[in-house]
Amino acid sequence: MKILDIALKDLTRSFRSAFAIGMMVIAPLMLTGLIYFAFGGASKGTPQMPAVKVGVVNLDVLPADAPLDAPLGDNIRSMFFDESVVSWISAADYKDEASARSALDNQEIGVVVIIPQGFTEHYLIDLSNKHRINSRVAIFLKEGAFEGARVEFVQEAIR
Repeated sequence: MKILDIALKDLTRSFRSAFAIGMMVIAPLMLTGLIYFAFGGASKGTPQMPAVKVGVVNLDVLPADAPLDAPLGDNIRSMFFDESVVSWISAADYKDEASARSALDNQEIGVVVIIPQGFTEHYLIDLSNKHRINSRVAIFLKEGAFEGARVEFVQEAIR
């Protein structure tokens, strides 16, 4: 019982101290309010991040003997044009790598995703022969071409 008496005495002393009450209740509330306003709380309404402008170059074609209905490059491309990502990705098609890189250099887009020729074929060979063929989707970024940190979402979407 002595331990409970000591704990009760310490709690009583703590709650009589105005400094302790301030540090336990008022300081956390003020800190929460500061963070709320610092990151665009009620002062700006609903925060909006600009969409990442993505250029997609799909050079992939379906091999003649493929068991698939469409090349894998079409599936990757469709992820960038899906309705669920319209609020954070603005995608555009480019016919070749040179035109996409030119748009990237001119800062018309912030990211270029290049799906190489033979991507589906190399993927199917990799599955059937169990050996690794290096055929990967390439991502090129132009630093400072967009605001926000949404490139990580684009990179994760195609892995």
